[in-house]
Amino acid sequence: MIPVILLGEKSDRRLYHALCRLLAYRCGHCGQDGFCWQQGADVLLIEQPQGNRLDVGGGLIVVGENFSAQHVPAHLLHAQYVVVSNTEQARLFAAGCGLPVLGCGGRFDSLSFSSRQEQTVITLQQDLQRLDGGKLPAGDYPVEVPVELEDDDLLLCAAVLLLLGEDLKIESARNIL
Repeated sequence: MIPVILLGEKSDRRLYHALCRLLAYRCGHCGQDGFCWQQGADVLLIEQPQGNRLDVGGGLIVVGENFSAQHVPAHLLHAQYVVVSNTEQARLFAAGCGLPVLGCGGRFDSLSFSSRQEQTVITLQQDLQRLDGGKLPAGDYPVEVPVELEDDDLLLCAAVLLLLGEDLKIESARNIL
């Protein structure tokens, strides 16, 4: 079971809903609406966890664009990656937690857009070790993207999918919102 924990404002549920749809066949989720589990799920998506201790058990922490210091648990244990958006609060959190970071959206980040014209292409700036131990080489990756996802949400979703070893054909997420 791979936990994917989202930190951010309760009122902004776009990223949570997008990831629920994108990971539908392999994802259970725990959010404001309750707990939902599917047989055979190997990912547990958790929206705004409560408590001052958060043990991610080898999974991911995803820090969205609406993150602020009030969302930080007192203790953060055993995460493999922290995936952060291009916001100052998210970056400060990532810098202080001492975990590997996959930055999304900034000029010097690991994952950014190289094209948003006829075809959306994201660029992975460095080789990436996926959660399953496989390697993903640096380079350009075309993404089929629904227009409903904003740039920050798209990059965060792509980062989670890449780390989980998923395909970047995000066309299945149409009508996410």
